[in-house]
Amino acid sequence: MNRLSQILILVLGYCAATPLRAEVFPFDIGALGYPSGTMDIARDEGFQDKLVSIALGGKREYLINFPESALYFVRVRRQQTVVWQEAVVVLLEQPHTSPRLSWSIVPGAVRTRLWLSRGTLRTRWLETKEQSAQLHKIGTPWLVRLRGITAKGESLPVTRLTLQWDTPASKPEPPIAATAPDIHLDPNATDDDQVVYEPEDKDLLSGADESPMNAFVSRSTPIDLPPIQRKHEVYVWLRYLREQFSIDKKDRFEAEPSIGLGTGAGGQYFLAPNAVLSGAIDTHATQTDYEEAGTQTPSTVQKRIRLHVALGLDLLNTHTRTTDWSLNLGPVVGLVQMPLQQDDQKFTDYGISLGGHHYPTRSALTVLFLKSGSREIHARWIMPWTVWSMSPFLGTYLYNTRQSAGAVTGRFHESGLRFGLERDF
Repeated sequence: MNRLSQILILVLGYCAATPLRAEVFPFDIGALGYPSGTMDIARDEGFQDKLVSIALGGKREYLINFPESALYFVRVRRQQTVVWQEAVVVLLEQPHTSPRLSWSIVPGAVRTRLWLSRGTLRTRWLETKEQSAQLHKIGTPWLVRLRGITAKGESLPVTRLTLQWDTPASKPEPPIAATAPDIHLDPNATDDDQVVYEPEDKDLLSGADESPMNAFVSRSTPIDLPPIQRKHEVYVWLRYLREQFSIDKKDRFEAEPSIGLGTGAGGQYFLAPNAVLSGAIDTHATQTDYEEAGTQTPSTVQKRIRLHVALGLDLLNTHTRTTDWSLNLGPVVGLVQMPLQQDDQKFTDYGISLGGHHYPTRSALTVLFLKSGSREIHARWIMPWTVWSMSPFLGTYLYNTRQSAGAVTGRFHESGLRFGLERDF
């Protein structure tokens, strides 16, 4: 028993004297979706010194145990064909010198983005037009990944990367020599005999201080980056809907909720890198059946058409270059048919359109605030599969419409799901 205790003490003492350097990082292959195949991680570009091989399938993120701070190479193979390859850097302990990264030019890329990730944290650290970067005071541990960004915002892997540990040359300190003072102050002298002391770097001290956020913005989004070139989009859909009317005339007509089908189309066209013209139109593929109630009820056959056209300015890309996100704000004009004083009556409306897009996941949310008090909410997600240059998409929407004509007020509520196809050009 005593011998076992001594062995445990020696083992624990050795572990305490030599801290473990390995770190487990979640490795995301989201750009590939959910591929089947094998992911290899090696210490060399030729993948002769493999660290681990993992069978892929059913997940987009895998936990990888990296043993030490170093440069690693990652590739994904499917049936012996390499479908993805990139170089990554792992920093586990705070280095005494600043690591320096240099990489080869990615064909088609106009800038390079560096991502730092660990656990659930994933943050952009730098965007640059250069082919090298010095990692100053970024802390540890970090998994550093690079992407080449094209003018259209597409992300490409960086396959060739070099990691260097810069050792600053030590400069000998100049010898201290005793010198006579250059300034003499006489308390008994007149004021004009005094010498006013001013530091030699007073011109530097007089400038405005640069805050850490200003430094981050200037480092992350250089002002000389080219504008982002987004792809135009056109989409058509079939929708499953649920609707309900209430119309106040001399008495109240209120239709029971009805269920039906509808069709529609929409799109967005970029007039400029940060200005987009968007629109959508919804029509019915079936007739709406109104129940008989009240007086002057609408006919049981009604056309259902609704459309809007909006002009948006991308606030996130006006003075900066935010490739992944956009926030469009601008005016919108809409048209809707509601049977208030007569059948198939048309009403125009206008207001403000606010739309946000996340381009890596191809998802978007748009909200229309209209003068009549109406609200429209549209959300969509374009799936990452392409067949004949078209991609399926899934969307949802909610209409809360209010219109008035003379003494008649109508309210129209509709919500539903959209299924359709989208194409870029």
